[in-house]
Amino acid sequence: MATAALTATAKHAARNSLSRAAATAVGRRNIMMAMAADDEDIPGLPDPMTLASMSTLKSSGNISSSKVGGLNIVTDDGSSSSSVLFTLKNAGGSAAELSGEAGAAAVNAYLTYKSSSTASTLKTLRDMNNSGAQPYPMLPSKASRTSAQFGYTCAPEHTADLVANLAMDCAYTKWDVQDAVNYANIAASTALACPANVCEESIYVAAYGDASSMSNSVYCSNAISRDVVASFREREYYGAASADAVLVATGVADHDAFVAAVTAAFGTKEGASSTPLKGEYRGGESRVPVEGASKTYLRLAFAAPYCALVQDIIVATLQAQGVEAFAQDGVLGVSGDANVASTSELVDTLVAALAAPITAESAAKGKLLAKASALMALEGTSSTSLAQSLTTGAVLGTEAYTPQDLAAAYDDIAVETVVAEAAKMKESVLAVSAVGGGLAAVPYHPTLAAMFK
Repeated sequence: MATAALTATAKHAARNSLSRAAATAVGRRNIMMAMAADDEDIPGLPDPMTLASMSTLKSSGNISSSKVGGLNIVTDDGSSSSSVLFTLKNAGGSAAELSGEAGAAAVNAYLTYKSSSTASTLKTLRDMNNSGAQPYPMLPSKASRTSAQFGYTCAPEHTADLVANLAMDCAYTKWDVQDAVNYANIAASTALACPANVCEESIYVAAYGDASSMSNSVYCSNAISRDVVASFREREYYGAASADAVLVATGVADHDAFVAAVTAAFGTKEGASSTPLKGEYRGGESRVPVEGASKTYLRLAFAAPYCALVQDIIVATLQAQGVEAFAQDGVLGVSGDANVASTSELVDTLVAALAAPITAESAAKGKLLAKASALMALEGTSSTSLAQSLTTGAVLGTEAYTPQDLAAAYDDIAVETVVAEAAKMKESVLAVSAVGGGLAAVPYHPTLAAMFK
């Protein structure tokens, strides 16, 4: 049970040394908030006719997919602009850090498009700029607990020409590495100064324990050597790139030509496997008092079901009760914050929402909410949002690339399955993360856990 101050928690999180299943390897979609209604209408949900038409809308274009070695390539030909996303599945995140590598994942997020054996950082970025391309996500790339993602946006005619930048090596020049470390440390200082972020990080310490790689912080707040940064990138980025990864590109008119460009850049050889992610959910609590804080932040969670679509539905069902819910990195639960004086009410609200049995009726409403949110994301006007949705389908292995396929994937989840999985989830040990100034009003783990019996 952590009782250190906020700053000490940040250092502890960065010090941790050393799974999440592929079905939960990507960031969760935002499920629309809705309050449960007495009648059949659900506020915020499109009317039945609109929802039905969403699942039959023509997709933005033809979706094609190919497999090259361990790389799954998915393209869409209907977008007027191109977004290219490269995602390492279960690799490149902080959970893959070995002993002595704390912070390597966060630092490597800032090394994308840096000096290689054939081009300097300036030349690489200038060539991209001359082609009207921008790194995406805007630097840094994304390095989460269990995966890493980077890419670029550009005009469709330059998509294939620039794909080699995703596969280029890194020279690990002294100045590039030092800049990456500095940026990662600044990002960590900013993020961990926010108690809400500390509470989010702490739920994984509570869920998996200090010794598990799944409790490794996604932030870097310490010095890290060039050799450690290089060792992590060579193993996680280049080994995993051809072992198990997804490359999605929108606005690609010729799928075969794009695949040929990708093959020339990445090769076809199966790469070495990345570090296996080890994390057995065990439950517990993490409490981080912050002297003088005016608010209390609280997260309650259980071990998440394996199926990501079931997770979506359970999250939507919980959100329909008017609370914030989340499913990430193998845990699913509710979260909230309140003024110190209202901490007891916050505890009661979150416990009541999470403990309430999910019935067939509430699961059916949650299923509609989750499906509507997913369809809205897929039908977004942005090529980047489409690329993210296609990435989700590829990473989850559902191949639900069109509105029809996505709707069918949700329809295939039986309400009875959701009810059973939600009940089974609550048989795991409760995980509790509490941060802030009102922890005296937050019952300790045994008392909270007993409320779910």
